Amino acid sequence: YFGGQASQDGSDGGSSRQQSGSDGTKLDGLKLTAVQTEEEFQREIAREREQEFLALNQNVRMVNEIYRDLGAIVDEQQGQVDDIESMINSTTSKTKDGIAQLDKAKKHQKGVNKGCAWVLCFLVLVLLGVGGFVFWDEIVGKSDDDDGA
Repeated sequence: YFGGQASQDGSDGGSSRQQSGSDGTKLDGLKLTAVQTEEEFQREIAREREQEFLALNQNVRMVNEIYRDLGAIVDEQQGQVDDIESMINSTTSKTKDGIAQLDKAKKHQKGVNKGCAWVLCFLVLVLLGVGGFVFWDEIVGKSDDDDGA
């Protein structure tokens, strides 16, 4: 009876040792798998970071290219802006000269209008004088004829 139990204990002991041994192997395998999984996870994170870095680098290059293009456009258009500015200054100067000439012409026109008015008054007086002289003889002559008759 003890022998049977002993063999049972022996067989149990042996099998439990085998299970422990296989559990240890499984545990070692799990640890190894966990380490490999952790390494793969870290590699995947590194790959993602690298891709994000490359994408960020590409975006920075695009922004840099946009700034260079804008700089080229500004440089290209600067000549046109300078031409427009000089045309504006020229137009302003010519407009001021034109206003001065218009003021001068206005003063001259006022002088001419006054001169014409004086000439017209003089002509009216001359016509009245000539008419009075021509008709004076008739008016005075009739009066004298009426007085003498």
